[in-house]
Amino acid sequence: MIHSHLRQQGATLIVVLIMLVIITIIGVVGVKHSMTSLNIATNSQINELLRQSSDSAMLALEEVSDLEQLSTASGILGFISQPENANKELVFCFKKSQGLAFDISQASMVEFTGSAVRNSTLGQRGFCDPRSANFYTSQRNAVLTQIAVKRSTAGVLEPAFSNYVTGTDFVSAKTQNNERFTIYATSVLPSIGGATKAQVYACLSQHMNSNVQSLSLDISSKAAITVSKCLENLGVPYITQVADYSYMVGFNQLSASN
Repeated sequence: MIHSHLRQQGATLIVVLIMLVIITIIGVVGVKHSMTSLNIATNSQINELLRQSSDSAMLALEEVSDLEQLSTASGILGFISQPENANKELVFCFKKSQGLAFDISQASMVEFTGSAVRNSTLGQRGFCDPRSANFYTSQRNAVLTQIAVKRSTAGVLEPAFSNYVTGTDFVSAKTQNNERFTIYATSVLPSIGGATKAQVYACLSQHMNSNVQSLSLDISSKAAITVSKCLENLGVPYITQVADYSYMVGFNQLSASN
């Protein structure tokens, strides 16, 4: 009877151990599932935060009340429209407290020189620097949004005169040519990921947003890497919105008499 009792205690111990193993497996699976759900929720929140930051910059640019200032010779659109700035990108950091209050002393210019990207024409103040709290879009110091403006030309497949206001003739009316612009709004969360803030700053300041066109340029060279591709290689959460705009000058008839 003693041996039978010991055998029963041993069988009970084995059953308990098996149940503990099963419970442990169920717990591990539950934790992994919760972490996966949390990661999905976090990624969704990050994407929404980045999208909102880029949208804010785009909406600010579309404010009709600011177009007159933006189109002056010292404004964003007027400055980049100058002939000597063709194929260059005018870059500045969008700060929610300042909006698009453009100051040429706070902007930078990026251009391709034939073999490399040059960013020293206007200085370095236009590039968003994650190492300084002054460049973030809010007091939370979480998101950077950098804007790049480039004057573009009409595509060869577009209908004739599609870039002009109906009923206007810029030749006889002596108005300025209607201009097309490509706007790049790049929002990034530099504190998430394994990259340093210095590496993020290098992406924002040493690369162009548009693809460099050069037959002699190696596609794997530094000059051929865009801002977006650089951030992607770092594994930093970012989003880049690209929009084409036409700035058209027209006239409204105020009154008429016979």
